[in-house]
Amino acid sequence: MARIFRLSEAASIGLHAAVYLACHTDRAYRAHEMAVALQVSEAHLIKVLERLARARVVTALRGPKGGFSLAARSTDLNLRDVFEAVEGKLDLATCLMKRGICTGESCILGNIVQKVNDETLKHLTGTRLSDLNSAFGVKGSAAGAAKRSGRVKPRE
Repeated sequence: MARIFRLSEAASIGLHAAVYLACHTDRAYRAHEMAVALQVSEAHLIKVLERLARARVVTALRGPKGGFSLAARSTDLNLRDVFEAVEGKLDLATCLMKRGICTGESCILGNIVQKVNDETLKHLTGTRLSDLNSAFGVKGSAAGAAKRSGRVKPRE
């Protein structure tokens, strides 16, 4: 079935891996156990984790107790940080064509592309990893509660 909104597999893996690590802060996690938990290819996960490590979103630890962990507190990282570490800076173009071909004054889709861009950017920027603790069964989040109460402002 076709989807209107779609992320690359690498971006999806990166977002889920970062939230997984935000929910599991007790130790470093090996790529294999994360791949099993996320039900993704271990090889693809490793490539994505390497991108996240280069961007300093995660830390890679070598050795018998090695693995991956977040490089910063989950309250200091948002989904946009993770997305851009995997995919590069967001391109908020409003035309779906590689080169604008319409000669009229308006888009054939109206302003829906701009609305989707705006809402996606708002969500990625305004959602900290700590806000998603319940995604992997971790109950509650002090940071999430503070944000919902208005005591914490999302990063721009």
